[in-house]
Amino acid sequence: MLEYDLTNTALFDSCSSAQLPTEAETLVITVGLLLIRDAAFSALDDSELVFHPNDLEILASCIEGPLAALARDFGQGQRLRARLTDFVGLRIAQISICDRNGGGVGRT
Repeated sequence: MLEYDLTNTALFDSCSSAQLPTEAETLVITVGLLLIRDAAFSALDDSELVFHPNDLEILASCIEGPLAALARDFGQGQRLRARLTDFVGLRIAQISICDRNGGGVGRT
């Protein structure tokens, strides 16, 4: 299970629930960040992905290229870049679901 930390993003300070990320957006950002870092999904077992400001253009290009079919909800060009700007600072980490006998949720 993935955990998305929005506390360092523009979305965190937003007053509008219309700005909340969709599942499609978080999926595309996760896959895009993994691709631009040449990382496997298992990389999230040991570390977190952080969307830095200098990732914006390369991530946008990745989304417009190889991920275009998955990212239709984002739009293209300036609309895509404007929405991605809202996500700068996003942290993505893998969490594990502990045993069902009250173990709770914890980070791996």
